[in-house]
Amino acid sequence: MKSKVTTFYSYKGGSGRSMAMANVAWALATNGEKVLTIDWDLEAPGLHRYFHPFLEDPSQVQSLGLMDYVWSYIGQLTGGNAGRDFDAIDPASLVQELQLPFEGTGCLHFIGAGVQDDNYSDKVGGLDWGTFYGRFGGESFLNSFMDWARSNYTHILIDSRTGVADSAGVCTMQLPDTVVMCTVYNRQSIEGTAAVARSIARNRRERHRSDADIWIVPSRVEDRNNVTAARLHCVKLLKDTLRSETNLAAQLRISEIKHYPWCSFEEKLAVFEELPGDNGSLLDAMHRLASRISARTISPINIDSTLLTNYWRRAAFEDPRLAELDALSSAPDSETVAKLVHWLDEAVTGEHDRQDWLGALGLACVRQANVLGEIEGRAAEFLSDQGFELACIAYAHDRRGYRSRFASALQARADFLQRAGHLEEALKHARHAVKLIDAKSRIAPWRRARAFERFAELTLATRGPVEALPLYKKMASLFDGLDLQNLPASAINDALRAQRLLAEQHVQLEDHISALAVVKKALGEIQQQRRIHRRSIPEAANLLGLYAEISMLVFPENSANILSEVRSIAEAVIDSRSSAAVLDRKLAIIESGVHVRGNRMDDALAAIAQLNRSNDPKALAAEPQLDETWEAQAVLSLSFQRYAEAQGFLTDRIRHSTRGPSPRLCELILELIKHTGDPQPLYDLILKRVGPGGIDVHEQTMLSQVLARAMEILQEDKRPVLQFLRETLERAGGRPSSSSVEA
Repeated sequence: MKSKVTTFYSYKGGSGRSMAMANVAWALATNGEKVLTIDWDLEAPGLHRYFHPFLEDPSQVQSLGLMDYVWSYIGQLTGGNAGRDFDAIDPASLVQELQLPFEGTGCLHFIGAGVQDDNYSDKVGGLDWGTFYGRFGGESFLNSFMDWARSNYTHILIDSRTGVADSAGVCTMQLPDTVVMCTVYNRQSIEGTAAVARSIARNRRERHRSDADIWIVPSRVEDRNNVTAARLHCVKLLKDTLRSETNLAAQLRISEIKHYPWCSFEEKLAVFEELPGDNGSLLDAMHRLASRISARTISPINIDSTLLTNYWRRAAFEDPRLAELDALSSAPDSETVAKLVHWLDEAVTGEHDRQDWLGALGLACVRQANVLGEIEGRAAEFLSDQGFELACIAYAHDRRGYRSRFASALQARADFLQRAGHLEEALKHARHAVKLIDAKSRIAPWRRARAFERFAELTLATRGPVEALPLYKKMASLFDGLDLQNLPASAINDALRAQRLLAEQHVQLEDHISALAVVKKALGEIQQQRRIHRRSIPEAANLLGLYAEISMLVFPENSANILSEVRSIAEAVIDSRSSAAVLDRKLAIIESGVHVRGNRMDDALAAIAQLNRSNDPKALAAEPQLDETWEAQAVLSLSFQRYAEAQGFLTDRIRHSTRGPSPRLCELILELIKHTGDPQPLYDLILKRVGPGGIDVHEQTMLSQVLARAMEILQEDKRPVLQFLRETLERAGGRPSSSSVEA
């Protein structure tokens, strides 16, 4: 992809640098260019304020940015002050997509300076650029970052800081193809700009780099008599440096941007204030500058004025509550809930509140309900119900502008309803969300693939595996079409999970050949990667375990070779001790199951013996997949008719596990009750799960079904115990489940 890096620089503040860059970015994007903007004014970031009507995080209190990226890299090299590992930040995860009010092939993306929290100033002040370059290879790191940007965008626009600081030198000397130097017609600004221009040209010659195009763009030019004299002074100082400009005075005159008083009040794109075709307007001047940068004609497009008005109303200057709503993201839950409930009461009683405010409030309430979960059941239900109602009102009023946010509200609402056990309604919302996430951007297909996972899961829960299978196939195919290397690292993990979930659906339908093909494909992709990101290692281990399990079902005679193959692959791709331990435990359980099916009980015991490395159940409880270990050992003990031993394993599973009961555990308890007539494990399980906070609705249903089956098995004298347990379950009541799918 042919791309160009342009830095916007000013020697002094107040020259309209950020304003010019933001408007040029808009002009390029609306004319089909793929534009990435980067706020490199680290000491005083403000570019996001021009884009805030189109950003989901307008105050930048949640979004990672350039400073986070740099410190993550340094942390990887040093291990951090506390010696902990740092996860590498994928540059694509820094990108924020502007939700622009037009259809087209262009896009406008933004990378901010960093999360604007209490630690931001420490990050900026603590970074010594000389050390970063000299000790940590900063030049190569930033060149690699720009290579990534060039491969994904046609234009990269950098908003540099003012002055002659080190970070400004990075933006003007190392990175750009073109430097747009914004200046005002006063002596200090002109002479400082000329000095920096000479420094850029000299530095690039000394470093044997190709010359950068340097353009002078005078801004805030007023109709005064001294403008001509200032222009001539500028020519005098720059004519030797800008030798490519044969008529510098004429070029300056063409490039001049007039003073527009409305720009002084707040950060506002010209498209919100002016109409296309208005000669002499700021909008016209910005499109002329964009035409020069792109070397083609860039013309303003017509956008419905009502739609633009709706977008602008998202600005905090028009409604301070929006800024206050953003600030709540870092407040305690109690404070957040109190404020949201207050605003909800106002929204219900108010008659003419603006739709942009209602939409933002609705989405915030639905998300906060999921944060509260089971801790504050009634408050969570109120926020979710009322917030979603407001989100629906906002979407009905502005289906285009609120589309993306409404999809997020639908997903959050589906999450809440799923945990509350209202699966049919949750399915309806999940289906609707999938349909809305279809924007033509680089990130949207990934979001849609993730949304399909919830849609498929809810379909499985309500319609069964036959109807769910096509959705799992669709989910996996959506990931197949993504350029995963240019998405955040979590996208690769999501893709692997999609393949595993699809394979598990084939297994559930007893189509082991298809399941094996899916897993082999995923493992092939893993082996092609030179290095698996640490976030993907647990999922890779899960896939290897599933591959072993399916392969042994299909080819039981090759079990030894299959185990050897899996362990060989694991040694090559899994460098995490905890994930390797998880896989070893899984393989031992699988191997013991193979021996049980072949009636080789001694071999089954030998395979699972390695899992008994500790006699301390509490220590074992910290190990991954211990639940499976206890359950597998109980299966073997039941096979040998060692019922006391089996009861011991199930008791350990119930008492020391932090997880709720699995269907397999329930079946094992019923099997044990059938042989011993002792309901003690079921008694222990139910009394443990029924606590002061109640029991989740799914567990309540499952345990009630287990009680009904146990009632059929046990003799009359044992039934009072089961009746007591049934009454205990009923008194506990059902609360929303704590389990959920990532939104």
